Amino acid sequence: MNRRPDVIRTLVMVFAVGLLISGITSLAASDNRSTTSAAQMSGGIAAPNATARSN
Repeated sequence: MNRRPDVIRTLVMVFAVGLLISGITSLAASDNRSTTSAAQMSGGIAAPNATARSN
């Protein structure tokens, strides 16, 4: 009965590490978006709007 808590503890740790990694990557992705938006608003980097259509 000594092995069961080790397996459960390992599964919980793997789950926690997965949450930590996904949280860090989502923060990094949102940080990149806000940096890109700020650069576009200031006129630094202007990407052409490929979806706009001329009528």
